Amino acid sequence: MSEINAIRFAEPWQVSCVKIPMPEPKPGEALIKIMAAGICGSDIGAFRGTNGLVSYPRVIGHELAGVVVSIPENNKNGIKVGDRVVVDPYLYCGHCYPCSIGRTNCCDNLHVLGVHVEGGMAEYFCHPADMLIKIPDGMSWVQAAMAEPLTISLHGIHRGGLKAGEYCAIIGAGPIGLAAAMVAQAYGAHAILLDLVQERLDFAKSLGVEYTINSGKEDANARVHEITGGEGAQQVMECSGANPAIRSTLDLVSHAGRITFTGWPKKETSLPTDTITRKEIDLRGARTSAGEFPEALELIASKKVDMLKLLTKTVTLEEVPETIIDIEKNPGNYMVKLGTNVQEIIDHCGGVTGEDVVLKMGGPMMGAPIKDTNVPIIKGSNGIIAIAADHTEEKECIKCGRCVDVCPMELQPLEIYKLGQLGDAEGLLKLNVMDCFSCKCCEYICSSKIPLVSKINAAKGLVMPLLKKK
Repeated sequence: MSEINAIRFAEPWQVSCVKIPMPEPKPGEALIKIMAAGICGSDIGAFRGTNGLVSYPRVIGHELAGVVVSIPENNKNGIKVGDRVVVDPYLYCGHCYPCSIGRTNCCDNLHVLGVHVEGGMAEYFCHPADMLIKIPDGMSWVQAAMAEPLTISLHGIHRGGLKAGEYCAIIGAGPIGLAAAMVAQAYGAHAILLDLVQERLDFAKSLGVEYTINSGKEDANARVHEITGGEGAQQVMECSGANPAIRSTLDLVSHAGRITFTGWPKKETSLPTDTITRKEIDLRGARTSAGEFPEALELIASKKVDMLKLLTKTVTLEEVPETIIDIEKNPGNYMVKLGTNVQEIIDHCGGVTGEDVVLKMGGPMMGAPIKDTNVPIIKGSNGIIAIAADHTEEKECIKCGRCVDVCPMELQPLEIYKLGQLGDAEGLLKLNVMDCFSCKCCEYICSSKIPLVSKINAAKGLVMPLLKKK
């Protein structure tokens, strides 16, 4: 039997390009030669072992485009051998209540490629023939593979019933939020994009997003109401999954407005039901997508939404493992490309020389409040963090709490650091240490210049044997 290459997670933190048997299509399935596949944020979560839905070992990949090698003739979309297609990765039963009303993404037995079942980041892949969508002529393979994340944004917009002329406040300027903003404007609505990271917002502006708000520096509620003439946004789409952001949606939305929750929070959020009733707000979950692929492909083909602007880089299949490892270690490098112009920092800081600073790439802590003006951290106009050289040597922790203030995952870096020193794996697990994605926010802001990320990664090593036992 011939073999093909595929990307597999043997277990959390172990990714490799492996040989697997050439797949053989079952009745009703097509065989596809995969030409392009995307690495999703959920793949990084699976790599870290923080996605509880993923089982191991697992071939990943759900953002897929390829050419049909074989297919049953009676497939519902009229796909033929040689056609270029994208793969709808959300497998549903077709018999439960959600499926009966067309909401297949909510299937009682939903299986997602690369999560519950084997994915398609491989040279060849088999998939139900009726779940393939033909790619428009002239569309590149890379563009086609990026249709899947666009369907997530579309579904969130659809769930809120956005109309032309309305205001749509979108929280989280990651790929889903950025795409949602472009979709909103393609619909003739006004997009308001909120984030804590100024670099992401600057990037959004370069894409043509109408309004941006740095919620770490501005009163987001006041600014949204100012933009909307005092009414609030008719639709709010929450894409970050951060609990404070989820709570803020009730303030940003207009009376009789709609909120769609696309982000996946790590824990419950307490919401004031009196506000929901008083404003008669519609709250709607928005999970994956259902039937949005044709529209996503049309939006990309018509250039109403340019997904290529969200692309960081392309790599070969063999380069995927090292790329996933690098994304996990340096996520900021894959969200917004930052400059490294030392002279801009020098100019911004008023005459210090290049020898006086050590450069640090900016992470999500950009724009986070610095309570003590004596903290030796300076920010260049191009978004680079510079730390005075005489403060780069590690010192004893003074328990200032800045690491807690800036953690985007609302973790307790200081407590994790202490429990890691004690070797308390059970305590570390309770602190959700595996949720850390090495953004280095805590490290950048630490008064004592402790390499917190390496300490936290060491703590993860203590927890891994415990997770395997469970």
